[in-house]
Amino acid sequence: MGRGLIPQQRRHPERLLGGQIFARRETNVSQLDQRAGSPPSVAELIRRNVEHGDLTELIKLLRDWEIWVADLLESHLSYPTLAFFRSQHENQSWISALALILDLSAYVLACGQTGAARQAGFTFAIGRHAVGDLSNVFFVQPRTPTRDRLDAAAAQRLTEVAMAGGLLSQKQSDAGQRLTAIRASYEPYLEALSELLLMDLPPWVPATGATDNWESTAWDFESPAAQFGPGSPFSGR
Repeated sequence: MGRGLIPQQRRHPERLLGGQIFARRETNVSQLDQRAGSPPSVAELIRRNVEHGDLTELIKLLRDWEIWVADLLESHLSYPTLAFFRSQHENQSWISALALILDLSAYVLACGQTGAARQAGFTFAIGRHAVGDLSNVFFVQPRTPTRDRLDAAAAQRLTEVAMAGGLLSQKQSDAGQRLTAIRASYEPYLEALSELLLMDLPPWVPATGATDNWESTAWDFESPAAQFGPGSPFSGR
């Protein structure tokens, strides 16, 4: 047959391209399982990726996600049908990944002057650009969230995690007000997309006893995480 596309792909090259875009999108969604849990949460991501105030890993993740969101924006504006393709796990989706990225960026920005704030600003900007443009493409108006994903108890837990990791050196009384204002600029768009696509938005703090998808299989429901020792990113949950 020779090199290049098979005959069916020559007739429908858009199918091959769509498949490549979908796979690229889902690779990043899947990586959040070990980095932030499933469904992903800001608290768990900070706990696993920020230690002793070292923000190196967090900044790298924010930079990588800036690129991922830019790719998501351009590909899903060009091929809107891809937005309806679902992830392989029920507790994962590109909507939840995008929400996590915006939530994390918003939190870092609200915390004020940290070494990650500059990159968080860039990542937040492309994230809000994405939810705004995609809402327009699907003709869904932003709407007030039906529930607060970050209630008082969750906010307290998130603060504790951030302080334990060194992202926060002390509680900041005005950070909560800044975070509320920032959230108001993107959550209504996420709410509209979530309702349209029937994809849940993630929590800010994981549920008690939550486990990652990697921890169990169809044949084995015992997590090996307890055997990893105190230095693993999964200890202390």
